[in-house]
Amino acid sequence: MAAKGQTLKEFGNLYPAESKLLAACRDGTVAEINVSRPERMKEENRVRAAFVRFLALGVGVSIHERGLRLVGAAIDGGFDLENCTIPYSIIIFNCLFGVDDKNLNSLNFRYSVFEGIVLLSGSLISS
Repeated sequence: MAAKGQTLKEFGNLYPAESKLLAACRDGTVAEINVSRPERMKEENRVRAAFVRFLALGVGVSIHERGLRLVGAAIDGGFDLENCTIPYSIIIFNCLFGVDDKNLNSLNFRYSVFEGIVLLSGSLISS
């Protein structure tokens, strides 16, 4: 049995911002959902934290060596990278983390190894 969250197919229909992020990760560009940080989640700015994790791991989909670059999204759920080795940079700018996460554990990077940089500038953890 394979680990959960390891294939693109598991995510079903992607939200518009997720499709934009996937294309940007493949092309080495920035997924600019909005210039400023969203105040709340909407259909057009929603990105599931599990999907960001999937892309950050670089398993099951080709990611450009520039890594993951996301601006102005509402990240739904906890972003859990515990015990992961992340081969790419993660740049998440002006995003809102932890939207609608009842058991908020928004950022978990315990025991993680990052081979690139991690930048969360302008981002906010929802309370």
